[in-house]
Amino acid sequence: RPAGFFHTMSMEHFSPLSDPNSLGTVVDNILPACCGQDGCNNQKHTKPAAEWLESKFGPRKAKQILKRITAYFAWATQQTD
Repeated sequence: RPAGFFHTMSMEHFSPLSDPNSLGTVVDNILPACCGQDGCNNQKHTKPAAEWLESKFGPRKAKQILKRITAYFAWATQQTD
């Protein structure tokens, strides 16, 4: 979603901080996500990302989104090397 009156961009933890296996606030666990009215960051809460994506978009689209997220993490990690 583009930024607008009812939502902004925020940092989203891919693996929720409440998860004991979470990596924490590090480059390969943070994604930009819309926040605000009906924003993804507001809907996901502490759910595992893959589970939430599948419930919101269905298995096929969730798989496509996860592929893009994996590519984003690879890119983001390279930026810190």
